[in-house]
Amino acid sequence: MPATVLGPQVKPIANPTSTEWNLAIKDTDYDSVLKGFKPQQMEDRWVCVADGPDAHGNTILHAARSWTSEEQVSLTIEAGKDDVGPKIGKLTWDISEYDSEQEAKELAVNICRHILGCELENA
Repeated sequence: MPATVLGPQVKPIANPTSTEWNLAIKDTDYDSVLKGFKPQQMEDRWVCVADGPDAHGNTILHAARSWTSEEQVSLTIEAGKDDVGPKIGKLTWDISEYDSEQEAKELAVNICRHILGCELENA
């Protein structure tokens, strides 16, 4: 089911593939993910929306192109538990758009750093 983003629907990833990531993030980065990003002007190329956290503490960040609403990547983020901070547990991307896991990870890190203001110091 597509996520609702500011009225329009985000179109789910057309040809999804996933990988486990296990990338620790700071609490402040997790807070930035939860806030997401709403484009303010036409030059803003991305919209980011978080679903969650759910009953298990997981949040899914959907990153879509703002002009097409086509989701490019999603991150499953697990909230911290028992003295272990939050982490990106899973990355999903469109294999027809991004050929390699490395390319998809670079895209996700760039979105998190440059759009959401995350540090992602371990990436």
